[in-house]
Amino acid sequence: MTEVFNKAEYTIHFDSVFTNKKMNNAFKDFLATEHNLEPWNFLQDVISLETVTDPKEQLKKSKEISIRYIEEKGKDEINISGDTRNLITDALKKQEKEDSWALEMTPKELFSNAFYIVVNLLRHDTFKRFVRTSECEAVMKQFRNDKTVVSPAITNNFSFNDEFFTHPFFRDRDIDFFLSLFEDSYDWEVIQN
Repeated sequence: MTEVFNKAEYTIHFDSVFTNKKMNNAFKDFLATEHNLEPWNFLQDVISLETVTDPKEQLKKSKEISIRYIEEKGKDEINISGDTRNLITDALKKQEKEDSWALEMTPKELFSNAFYIVVNLLRHDTFKRFVRTSECEAVMKQFRNDKTVVSPAITNNFSFNDEFFTHPFFRDRDIDFFLSLFEDSYDWEVIQN
């Protein structure tokens, strides 16, 4: 008998798009279908910058990343706040007359705010759409026993009766219920459009 895979019974870990090659490739392919590879490429370029030890090369690569992703009208401009953009471009302007890295912060620290923003956009927006795709489901099937990629979903059953509404205070159960309303699941359906 063939086991039926129900992806609603599993939770996929966002971090697996960085640590699992197949999940990485599936997520990258999804980003390409959405014409949204810029955030992914930015993250990869910043991660690769961490391996550069030569100060001249650090400066060169940092400027390349800034021109491509950070500066307005950059070839692959990413979605970050103006404050974050200015922080990076102003710091690099201080480097104008230098031929190697001279800032007190490391290149990783320079891009840390933008990195954090991009990771959160991917996690809370793009990844939520990705988990609903058949490509994601196929990878989930392959790794359903690998807890670094997927875990069994925890389901909450909240039943209330009149007694719960007679007390003027919140219980842990109430807070758990409210938090569950903010969770995204794989098995929702649009009721009305």
